[in-house]
Amino acid sequence: MPMRRGESKADCLARLEGLYDLAAPDWRGRVTWRRDYVSRGRTGALDLPGTTWRDRPAIDRGGDVFLAGDSVAAPGILAEVSLNSGRTAADLAVERLTTLHA
Repeated sequence: MPMRRGESKADCLARLEGLYDLAAPDWRGRVTWRRDYVSRGRTGALDLPGTTWRDRPAIDRGGDVFLAGDSVAAPGILAEVSLNSGRTAADLAVERLTTLHA
């Protein structure tokens, strides 16, 4: 999500965290690692010349670790990558749990 003109990084994070609170109220308790930064003029996951989205880090990392975000191996542009990778990661996690508890 872009920062608003004149908005500080702290204010932007607070605004985005408020949105996350509405979407998934318990997200803070599930955070195991976090990084935040400001990317100026960036439009999302950009592939280097000669590469495609398939060259990005795989969603299934093995060992029951799944990635989701705008810079992982999922099709789409901008938010589509995050949504597609999130859906795929969730499907894989449910499939793994179903297999383990069958």
